[in-house]
Amino acid sequence: VFTPNGDGLNDTWEIFGLYGYPDTKVYIYNRWGSLIYKNEDGYKTFWDGKRNGIDMPVGTYYYIVKLSGSIDHSDRDVTGFVAIIR
Repeated sequence: VFTPNGDGLNDTWEIFGLYGYPDTKVYIYNRWGSLIYKNEDGYKTFWDGKRNGIDMPVGTYYYIVKLSGSIDHSDRDVTGFVAIIR
C-alpha cells in the first residue's frame, strides 16, 4: 500500500532489495489487465501512482517484477498486488 497524496510520506511505491538485480523490470496493470506503468531501467525511479502524469484512482493494481541481472543466476518473476489509498 502507498499513499501518493503529496504529503511527503509513502508517495511512491518503493521496492527494497533490488540491488542484486540491476536489470529489474516492473510492470503494473489495472484491474482490467491494461498496462498502466512500466519501468525497465532497474526500477531506479519509483512509481508515483500516476499514468502519463495523471493520478490513478484509489484501488488495487497488479504487478509483475522481473528480477534480472543477478550474478548468482537467481533471476525470476515476482507477481502480486499493490494498493493506492489516499
